[in-house]
Amino acid sequence: MLRSNAFARAGVGPSTWQKGNQMSIEQTGQFTAHDAEGNQYVICVFTPFKEVRSSKGLHRIAGIPELTCNGLHVNRIDKGRYELLSRPQTTELFSDDPDAF
Repeated sequence: MLRSNAFARAGVGPSTWQKGNQMSIEQTGQFTAHDAEGNQYVICVFTPFKEVRSSKGLHRIAGIPELTCNGLHVNRIDKGRYELLSRPQTTELFSDDPDAF
């Protein structure tokens, strides 16, 4: 999951993915998490959608969701366990939020 391309397009709107197909990125959720020191973070879930035509009409297909926090990529380790990728270190985050991804 690459944060840079999808997140950059999220503020721009739909972009041409292939001739005749459109792709857009939408924020599809958010939840709270915390680190070992108790600091709280809001993790946003962005999902790419691709519009495709078939004989039955136009369909939207969801891609793989991406997680971000304050513009930084977040890796999902397991439900309720995440890594905030910041340099020079990563921060382990935890969540018991029912909306956690």
